[in-house]
Amino acid sequence: MAASSNVPAVVLRAGRGPLRLLGWGGPGDEVVTLEPYYDSYAACIAMAGASRRVVTLRPPEYRFALDDLHAAIGPRTRFVLLNSPHNPTGKVFTRDELSLVARLCQAHDVYAVTVDGTVRRLDAFHWGLVPGWAKDPKIGSRMINARAETLAVKGTYKSAFRRRRCIIPADGFYEWHTDQGVKTAYYIHRTDGRPLAFAGLWEGWKAPDDTWLRTCAIITGEADERLSALHPRMPIVLAPETWDPWLDRDERRRDAAVGLLSQPDTQTLTWHAVGAEVNNVRNDHPELITALAADSDHRVGQPRLG
Repeated sequence: MAASSNVPAVVLRAGRGPLRLLGWGGPGDEVVTLEPYYDSYAACIAMAGASRRVVTLRPPEYRFALDDLHAAIGPRTRFVLLNSPHNPTGKVFTRDELSLVARLCQAHDVYAVTVDGTVRRLDAFHWGLVPGWAKDPKIGSRMINARAETLAVKGTYKSAFRRRRCIIPADGFYEWHTDQGVKTAYYIHRTDGRPLAFAGLWEGWKAPDDTWLRTCAIITGEADERLSALHPRMPIVLAPETWDPWLDRDERRRDAAVGLLSQPDTQTLTWHAVGAEVNNVRNDHPELITALAADSDHRVGQPRLG
């Protein structure tokens, strides 16, 4: 597989579509972030074993100086995260800043944690698994999710399940619930604000021009009794003690890997209703996860739906 570029990837926004995915860097890598920044970023960076360098936003416009950015980017910089509570969508960048971003930016969908030998890495993947045998990568658009019940035996996922398992960090995810004909979106996340660790699979697909496309899928399963009141299925959230065995490429026993999916980490999850703006995928900003005025966070097992 072709080696990745030494130029750091620039992430303008933390979210893409209805699923807000986070997580940057790996052991030995540095991640440049703006300051102030979102608290969840530190947990994502720590999950991958990376360290953080800071570029301070200067009030009142909350812009950063190009000299500060150049000083922060070093030989170990893997990602430059140009996102903060004061700069959520890149709208406050100057023309020069955006020109710099354009030169550095590498467009990818999501980031996933994998293992290279004994070292955890976090790399960019397109969301939608494309098996190595596929003739056309467009097949990936139908494979964003893999059902836990069948992935060990289904040809599309069987090989990746044995050798190419990954973890996809996320702030949270949306599910929709219909009550008396009214469809409402709910944002599901941890009560402590830490990122979720979705179980995932990844693949490498070689194009006719010998370039490689790395893709991934999120594994879903039946929702537990408490969450099933909201939706019958959900992404499988891995507990921290299962991360190492899940990522272990030498663990090829089907039953062992399946067993890691059987007890998802759902005890700390909570949810709240959000506005209808989230129903349009063109909308992508932090306020999408703001609770409706009539709703508030609550523990799993105490649902207030509809």
